[in-house]
Amino acid sequence: MTLPLLRCLLLFAATAALVAARPSRPELETLPGGLDGAKAPANATRASVQAATLALGGQPGPDAAWWFGELRAKAAAATDPEARAFLGAQLLLDPSVPTVSPLGAAPVAPAPYALDPKQGPMARLVDSQRSLEMGERPALRPTELAAAARSKEDPELADRALVLLRRVDPSLAAPLLWERLGAAKARSAALRWEEELQRVPLTHVGRGFTAKPPAAWSKPARAAWLRLVAARPALRADKETVLGLLKGPADEQTEAAWDAVPTVFSKGDRARLEAAAQGLSDRLAPRAKDALERLR
Repeated sequence: MTLPLLRCLLLFAATAALVAARPSRPELETLPGGLDGAKAPANATRASVQAATLALGGQPGPDAAWWFGELRAKAAAATDPEARAFLGAQLLLDPSVPTVSPLGAAPVAPAPYALDPKQGPMARLVDSQRSLEMGERPALRPTELAAAARSKEDPELADRALVLLRRVDPSLAAPLLWERLGAAKARSAALRWEEELQRVPLTHVGRGFTAKPPAAWSKPARAAWLRLVAARPALRADKETVLGLLKGPADEQTEAAWDAVPTVFSKGDRARLEAAAQGLSDRLAPRAKDALERLR
């Protein structure tokens, strides 16, 4: 098929679509002001009006001028807000009206964000988190976040402040995170603070670290402490403390203790470790064997 013939066929198809989409002038005159509901003639439904608008919107000329003039008159006479909104959207395609951005010619500068002094502590904390995620300087300073993290009045506020402080100033947050881990009784709480400590950089994670967890620590907290020791060789745990945790029932704590053996002990401690591995359950024996093989 030659190119001139293809152009003729496309022009014929476009013209036929335009004629089919455009309602006649007498029909438009009889439309109710809202162009809404079953009162409108079948050929003046919103779909047909939208089709005619799309067909005439890119073709300046007398037909487009008449069509958009009628739409403008109907929009002025419409009382239904939904109908006015629909007609206003169609008028945006009027080719005789210069296209203008709704935002104006000048670029819109972001309004400076100001913290409302009347906001409560939680709102101020959320605002600071939003600022940090937007790449801005948080409204709350690290010292203020640390004070909020130490608060006993609102535990949820204190925990959220500490998490935000870890992102802003990990050096200041590390001692508080170790305190939270030591105070955790439930396994879910211990896992939460263990995860936060795993995110603290190596240069700061040792701040507040205790080489000997107190006896008051719960089993989930000691297990999390042992996993952190195993993952962070810079954390120097007390050998006697870890050695004492190797014995006992097969649970999360004893498993974590044997996982920490290659980090805490050396080949010179092999005899003591082999003695501790005697009589272990089938659950712990493979871990103990693997730990002894990885001693350096």
